[in-house]
Amino acid sequence: QGERSLEDHTRDYIFLAEHSHFPDSSLCTFYRAGLNTTTKGLLSGEGPRESLPDYIEWVLASCGSSWTIDFVKEDVSPTQDPEPSQPSPRHAEYEPEPTADKEPRATEPEPDTSDQVREPDTTSAK
Repeated sequence: QGERSLEDHTRDYIFLAEHSHFPDSSLCTFYRAGLNTTTKGLLSGEGPRESLPDYIEWVLASCGSSWTIDFVKEDVSPTQDPEPSQPSPRHAEYEPEPTADKEPRATEPEPDTSDQVREPDTTSAK
């Protein structure tokens, strides 16, 4: 945080936290560690460490900030009109190319007919 306001520090921290894969409890610890001594002195106790949004709200309220955070959860439900997306180059590189009949092209060569074993035709009469 340094000499910056708690709100500026929090805004930057949220931006970084959104792009991480750390659990909320760790993100809460990192957030508290980044606060300056004056801000830490205003906190009583440890606060709720299970949820980063709850923890940040607790810190802001404890410090007398009128600022609130509206955390937006990623919507994983299907949308009506999904945005078209391009497959990643890595994915496209390994995807088999479709043939004229829309079936994926075999990735292994077909065996020669001389390599195949045929069972004799047996017809049973009943």
